[in-house]
Amino acid sequence: MKKIAEKWYELETTPMQRIVVDDGLRFIREASKKGEIYDVLLIDVCYNEHRDLMAPIEEFMVDEEIEQMNKVLKPDGAVIVNIVTRQEKVAEADKVHFVYSRHFPSCYFMHFGKYDKMLFCSKKEKNSWLDNADELRERFRRIDKELRFDLTGSEKEGKQAKVTLH
Repeated sequence: MKKIAEKWYELETTPMQRIVVDDGLRFIREASKKGEIYDVLLIDVCYNEHRDLMAPIEEFMVDEEIEQMNKVLKPDGAVIVNIVTRQEKVAEADKVHFVYSRHFPSCYFMHFGKYDKMLFCSKKEKNSWLDNADELRERFRRIDKELRFDLTGSEKEGKQAKVTLH
């Protein structure tokens, strides 16, 4: 993954952004023991076989592990979880939302296409889609534009949005 990120996404390491190749849960547990604090955790772990819920893997759905994630985040930090389900099992994503919502006061989905979702959970109160839709939509558009992902589509070209938020 490191080579792919560097080659295809031009990822560069900086003092504020580094690549760690390790077991994700072990890394989080060790960071918690050391008192390390992060702005954001991106959880993108997937089985390499067909399952109803392919991502995240079961280990990232355990309450104790999610609590460790919470501990290593700044007070306004967030965890982002990539969710992959089989087409006929899209409700499996709701299970991920339910488990993470027990540890983070604000969680919402971002849909990419018909079956792909990301779960955004914040430690901040009232940072959910229901409480903050306009600000979150604008923040997403700025990030999308700055990083040139083009997830929202180009307004100049009249493209339809590729992302729905709620």
